[in-house]
Amino acid sequence: MNRILVPFVCIFLPALVLAEEKSPDLSNLKKEVETIVLRYYPEAKVTVEGAKIEFAFNTGKFIERRPRKDGQLQQPAEYVGPKAGGILGTIQLISGEYSAAAAMPYTFAYEHYKSYGMAPYSKEHDCHLHVRIAYPADVKEKFLTELTDLLKDFEKHLPQK
Repeated sequence: MNRILVPFVCIFLPALVLAEEKSPDLSNLKKEVETIVLRYYPEAKVTVEGAKIEFAFNTGKFIERRPRKDGQLQQPAEYVGPKAGGILGTIQLISGEYSAAAAMPYTFAYEHYKSYGMAPYSKEHDCHLHVRIAYPADVKEKFLTELTDLLKDFEKHLPQK
C-alpha cells in the first residue's frame, strides 16, 4: 500500500502546493471581515488558514434531524451551531465559478439556528467565495447586511492582478 501512496503524493502534492501559492492573499478581506464580526461580537475568534476565513462565538453542539433532498428526515446527527447570542461562519475561496448542487443564495432554518449561504464570483480572479453563516434568532440584522454586502464585493479586497 505504501508503494502506491508514495507516487500519488509525489505527483499530486506539488499541484496542491502550487494551487495554494496561486490563491490570492486573503489578509485584506480577513481584516474587513474581522472588523465587522468584532464590532457585533467582540469576543469572537476570527482565523485564516490557507484560503479559508472562519469566525465563531458562543457555539455548541446540537442533535438534529435534517431533511434530505426528497423531504424525508435524515437520522439524528450532531452539528455545531451558534447558541443564543452567538455566531458561526466559514468563508472559503475556491477557484472557478460555483457549481455545487445547492442553489445560492439560500437560507435553511434548523431547530436552533438558521444557516445562510452565498457564493459570489470574481471574474477578474476566476474564483468564488463559498460562504456559510449560521446565526440564532437574536442575530442583529445589521450585522448580516454589513457582512453579506462586504462579501458580495469581495474582489475589491483581493490583490489586483
